[in-house]
Amino acid sequence: MKIMDFLREKAISVELQARGKEGVIRELVHLLVRAGEIKPSDEEKVVPVLLAREGFAVVTTGTFADALDAAERFRPAVALVDWVLPVSTSLAYGNGIDLVAAFQSRFSLPSVLVTGHEPDRAQAEVARRNLAPAPPILRKPLDAAGLRETMQKIIAAHTPQA
Repeated sequence: MKIMDFLREKAISVELQARGKEGVIRELVHLLVRAGEIKPSDEEKVVPVLLAREGFAVVTTGTFADALDAAERFRPAVALVDWVLPVSTSLAYGNGIDLVAAFQSRFSLPSVLVTGHEPDRAQAEVARRNLAPAPPILRKPLDAAGLRETMQKIIAAHTPQA
């Protein structure tokens, strides 16, 4: 087998921004999406599988209720929440800001809100809801370096100092 049997020229980059393993994996998967090797709708399914293989603890859920249950069971350091998400087993769509509010009130769980829409709209909704602290809002497709930096800041701010 030759390397070009599985390597796609369009998915090669000499300018990766990420420095850590998680960020590099996210960037490489995004390159595969841009090259047409992975469907955009599958990008968020592939990343957790690869991260788990690399030793990261990743929990994904399909509904609002499942996300609350996972937060209770796993007590994550931070939650990454999409602004538009399924809220029930019937897959009716709801507002991720409601989930961020529930995480804050039930678990004091810091969150990052992601959106494929204009972040200003999400910021206005967060302000209208008086969420404190307001979650950082990142636009999709996610920039691996920006996501990593945001997550590190949140974790550092919520880690007790010795």
